[in-house]
Amino acid sequence: MSAHADASIYDPVSKLFYVGNGGRQAKQDFCLISIVDTTTGNKVGDIRVEGADRVEAMALERSGPRMFVNLYSKWRGINRFPALTEAFDLLADRPEVKRRGFQVPPLTGVRAWIGRETKLANPTLEAEVAATEAADKTEAAVNTAVEKTEEVVKDAAAKVEKKTAK
Repeated sequence: MSAHADASIYDPVSKLFYVGNGGRQAKQDFCLISIVDTTTGNKVGDIRVEGADRVEAMALERSGPRMFVNLYSKWRGINRFPALTEAFDLLADRPEVKRRGFQVPPLTGVRAWIGRETKLANPTLEAEVAATEAADKTEAAVNTAVEKTEEVVKDAAAKVEKKTAK
């Protein structure tokens, strides 16, 4: 077992003892739930939990085979905006999401804002949205102006061509 063997639980039906260990204190970016057969005293396996810093607590379902585990995430305490992008990245990697062909939004604008903003909070996000909406409206206005200008130029060229053809 790795360092920080802490949370544990015994299953009297299977006679298995589960011990949470590893994580940050073991200098690992994952933690383990080690399984010990109490009839032999031998470790029979590990359940590797990616992205978890440590196992805080475990509980066994009373009327079924499930185990519930409370994990201390390595992202705990992260600002909600980077956490949102991380959640979307994790979602995009899920096999069932890929299987259904769902395209998780890339959040390009949010990621760019996170990269340059030092105060990640609602007021700065609202200012970013306002500026982006203004930029989007300006871009739309410029595009419309260009389209109209092209129409005027085509009309003028057609009139000139018509006059010179006479």
